[in-house]
Formats: sequence, structure tokens, C-alpha cells
Amino acid sequence: KESSGLVLAVAQAEKVVYRQINGPKDLEAIRREYGEEIMAQDEFWDTRQQCRYCSLIFLENVQALAEPFRINKRDMRGWVVLDGKQGFNWPGNAS
Repeated sequence: KESSGLVLAVAQAEKVVYRQINGPKDLEAIRREYGEEIMAQDEFWDTRQQCRYCSLIFLENVQALAEPFRINKRDMRGWVVLDGKQGFNWPGNAS
């Protein structure tokens, strides 16, 4: 989803990793283990020094949408589960 914009693609979560961050060493360990996949600049890591938790969501079956659409979402969630109940279906979803 674009920030304040349309949903452009859908995907399924393949794997989810949660980590507690108890200091700079933990953040550096996350950077070493997942940094290539995250592909972030140094500034990203610098601004995360005070974070205490990390959620990494690995995606599969990513599909661009031929007809992007808007979701009426006004909260801070970074993702929304589309399970077909909203009347939206795409190839491969379970509904």
C-alpha cells in the first residue's frame, strides 16, 4: 500500500520473526542476520537505536494488482489481512 494511497499488490506471509531488542548488540545482530534482505541505509538503523522490538515479515506470492484499490483504514497498522470477506479476491487466496 502506498502511504495514504492505493493498495498496489497483495502477498501472503511466509514466515514471521519477532525479536526483543535489549540494546545495541541485539540490534546489530538483527542487522547482521537480516540486513541484506532489509536493504536499508545506515540512517534507518541509526533511527532504530531506541526500538525494543522487531517484527520481520517475509512475503511470498507477491502479486501486483491490475486494478489497485483503496482501503478505508485510519489506524497505524502496516498491513491488513484480506480474507475475501471484504469482497476482494485474487488468484491463490483461500476464500
